[in-house]
Amino acid sequence: MVIENQLETTNHDHLGKIITYASGFDAEIVIWIVKDVRDEHKQAVDWLNEHTDEKINIFIIRMELWQIGDSLYAPKFYVVSKPNDWVKALKIIGPSDLSERRIMQLDFWTQFKDYATSQKSTLRLRKVNPQNWYDISIGNAKSYLILFVDADDKQIRCELRIPDSKPLFKALWDNKDIIETELPGHNLEWMELEGKKASRIGSFHEIDVENNENWEKSFQWLMETAQEFQSVFANRVKNLTI
Repeated sequence: MVIENQLETTNHDHLGKIITYASGFDAEIVIWIVKDVRDEHKQAVDWLNEHTDEKINIFIIRMELWQIGDSLYAPKFYVVSKPNDWVKALKIIGPSDLSERRIMQLDFWTQFKDYATSQKSTLRLRKVNPQNWYDISIGNAKSYLILFVDADDKQIRCELRIPDSKPLFKALWDNKDIIETELPGHNLEWMELEGKKASRIGSFHEIDVENNENWEKSFQWLMETAQEFQSVFANRVKNLTI
């Protein structure tokens, strides 16, 4: 990561410096903190974010000092330019793979991520991709959350996925009654995937996601359900000795 502090309006010299520093340190994240931003420099950073791959992420952040009454001055930060995950994902998959369904999925997860961020979600949100699922780490190597959007069956789902531990699934199953009490309102599905090492515990909600008027309700259900799953499973899984 490279952080460049410029307590003045952006200029060409500092734009060149952040590119030089980023290449020298092979940085994937560049943060340029400034007093104010010229339009041409915002356009330049927006262009770089759109034309580099998903590993390169450049932010311009404008800083102000605020004082309320007689309080001490405190910094206030505004994100002026940031990576556009949607554009980068489109670039990666290429025009030949841009089916209408994949574009819908990409748009759905992009807006879901924006919604969860605006709601100050506790979820560990990652970059989006044009697919029907979105995985979320819950802080251990044994399991993770995975969200699904299923336009054909008109439903969305949230699952705890255990990729490679039958003993872990059994330990959770042994506490099934307690876990289901901790997740009221969810008719949990417990399943060991046939012929595979993986298993899952999930909940689903019926909604027509092809109608984007239903998207905000979908975002709310997915975010809240994922947060409930995280609260119930994260520490329990981490503390189990399997």
